[in-house]
Amino acid sequence: MNNYDHRQANRVLEHYENYLMRSIYVKYLAVVKSVTYPDRYTIEIGVTGVGKVELDENIDVQRAYEGRFPENKIPKLLPIPPKNKNKIIPRDTKIITVDEIKTLDVEDKNIFEKGIFTEIINPNINYKDWFSFPYGAQPIYSKNQKDKGTLGAVFRLKDFPDELFGISNWHVISGKTSNLGDKVYDSDSNKIGSLFWHSFDIYREVAFVKFDPKIAEKMIKTYNLSCKPELMITRPKLNMNVQQLGQATSLNNNRTPKRSTIHSLNATIRISDSDDYDNGRKIFKKQLLIKHFSRPGDSGALVHTIKGKKTKAIGSIFALTPKLLNVFDSNDQVIQYTVANNIFYIFNKLFDQKQEVYIGIEDGIIKTKLVNQFKINNN
Repeated sequence: MNNYDHRQANRVLEHYENYLMRSIYVKYLAVVKSVTYPDRYTIEIGVTGVGKVELDENIDVQRAYEGRFPENKIPKLLPIPPKNKNKIIPRDTKIITVDEIKTLDVEDKNIFEKGIFTEIINPNINYKDWFSFPYGAQPIYSKNQKDKGTLGAVFRLKDFPDELFGISNWHVISGKTSNLGDKVYDSDSNKIGSLFWHSFDIYREVAFVKFDPKIAEKMIKTYNLSCKPELMITRPKLNMNVQQLGQATSLNNNRTPKRSTIHSLNATIRISDSDDYDNGRKIFKKQLLIKHFSRPGDSGALVHTIKGKKTKAIGSIFALTPKLLNVFDSNDQVIQYTVANNIFYIFNKLFDQKQEVYIGIEDGIIKTKLVNQFKINNN
């Protein structure tokens, strides 16, 4: 059988990702719904370069389980790892068949490393009133990052009740040369706040801005934030209907949210040749994949879903995959995935290590503190 339940699929991805990602041509591995068996799951594999990575049906299951195969070969048969982590695969172990490898277009310019980091601003939109859009579609950047991204949302934190914050990406308002407390700007180069927190790890590519008091006061008055509900979040689900308000997509589309569905809740992604990352590359785990959902400049936009009459965030956009070669959807559109952090790795989760945040400046010295988590109301 070439598919399995969600928990088994996650175990397979966790066990084999180190072996499969040894090849520089393997760009992503994702747990997805099976097309053949809609109530089951399988692993989708995306590679660059035609013929660079091949399925090999001659690799036996024991060698596959132990990772004893060439780095540019993918075993056609992947045994589901036993829960007790035996070194020997039992005879009754379920065997997963990998049916195909999806090839990504290496000539596509909208790829991980360049596709989401380029500024696209509609010249017909007036950006002088930065407060026109309360929850997204606002261009934002920092002094060390030349390309504008998107302010994803305005929110409060329970442990900082007197402050107002905004969320975007690490590569938009931080980057490897920025420090906590650095200035953050709107699209007209007006300072709006300071870098409060940034995280660039295996699960997150995210940063928060703490708005200056006068900016916060204006935003609270403009959006009546004192009586509106706080930023609400919910757990993403496969095939969930979602939307986003990235400044490039929405402002170039008459400020209309872009809509799609979640393709994968658990993807391991390799981003290559990015000037923003040390050594030009980085692998991220537990990422969301969403079809046809963003364009360059949408980095930092939150992914939302509508539950009843409430809008709830489920992720934060930060990258694009290359387009898939000769793989089309039902509308004959070449498939491309947006990559987003899971919102539950950002809010209301205890961090594995305490995080440093910016408090202010005292006697000319930047003052910081450590926090265990960022708590928000989750109604």
